[in-house]
This record gives sequence, structure tokens and C-alpha cells, in this order.
Amino acid sequence: MKIVSYVGAGVGILAVAGLAVAQEPNRPSLRFPPPSETPFLDVIRDASARLHLSDLRTASRGAGPELRLWDGFGVGGVQLLILRETPSGWRAFYSAHVDGDSIERITALPDTAEWAGRWRSAVKAGLLRLPPYSARDSAAFLVMDGFSAVIEWFDGSRYGVSGADNPDSYCSRDDRQFIAVLTAIRNHQWSTRCTAPS
Repeated sequence: MKIVSYVGAGVGILAVAGLAVAQEPNRPSLRFPPPSETPFLDVIRDASARLHLSDLRTASRGAGPELRLWDGFGVGGVQLLILRETPSGWRAFYSAHVDGDSIERITALPDTAEWAGRWRSAVKAGLLRLPPYSARDSAAFLVMDGFSAVIEWFDGSRYGVSGADNPDSYCSRDDRQFIAVLTAIRNHQWSTRCTAPS
């Protein structure tokens, strides 16, 4: 069994590669973590509970759409952006630090941005089709400084979650799709190293 050393977003991880290898004819494909698992779920579930956020997985059918972007997961901590449709229109909320011992409260952002447009752009970029984790050919290299993110969404009837650790370093097709969605949510180019999938 091969041991792969993996460092991303300021965190060192040892992965037992033999447990995450999907066999293809004449070519092993390594996914890390296993493709059914979204990274950092324990961090965002803990932060959600501490912030008294409702669980999007149990949102009522017919409730308004909501998107939560958790990003960072390194030495600088995790920040949170929430886009939510309310009876009075779309609103956005933000906290610069939602993990660890120094959680900052969530504050409303000014209604100067077109938050509904951000949601529509993210959906158009592939938000509702993102896999739980990007399929990758290899995890056998070191990433010393990068970024990671998790996106949760509820569209009024369905819940979804997707995460990627250092997507612009791996730059697989799924990673490029993930970056395209991040770019739509933030309304600025997230990475210049990877382009959207064709």
C-alpha cells in the first residue's frame, strides 16, 4: 500500500492511497478524498452549529433558495458568504472568521450588489451539477500554499454540497467547473491558472 503525503491549505494530511484508488483499464485513478466525501464537512457543520445557522439539509420544501460559500481552511481560518432569497428579495451576509475560538458574527452586506444575479450566474456556471468532490488523476504532489472551499446550496427543493481542496493546483475538469462557480459567486476571477471546462 502506497502512502501519499498531501499538504493543502496549510494542513498536512497522510492519505493511504490504496484505499482511494479507482481501477480503470491499465490506468489507476486516484481520488482524494474518496469521491463520495466532501472535504471539511466537520468544520462547516461545527461552525454552523456555533453560529446557530439552520441546517440546509433539512430546509423546508418551498423555502427560498440559499447558498453558503465557506472558503479558506488554512492558517487564516474560514470565511463565510451567504446568499439568501427572503420575502423582500435577495440578501447577502458575511463573516470573516467562522472557525476556531474567535468566531466573528455574521453581518448583512449592503444591498448594492445584485445578489440574485450572483445566484443565477452560479447556477448557469454549473452549481447544481457539481460533484461532492472533484475527480482527480493524482494526489501525489505537495501544495504548500493554496485555497480550499465548500459550497452548500438549497434551491427550494433540493440540497447539494461540493468541496475542493486547492482546485487551481489540480485543475481537473471538475476543479475547473468548481472554480467557474466560485468566480460567479464572488463576481471576480478566482483563478487565472485554470480555465472553465469546454
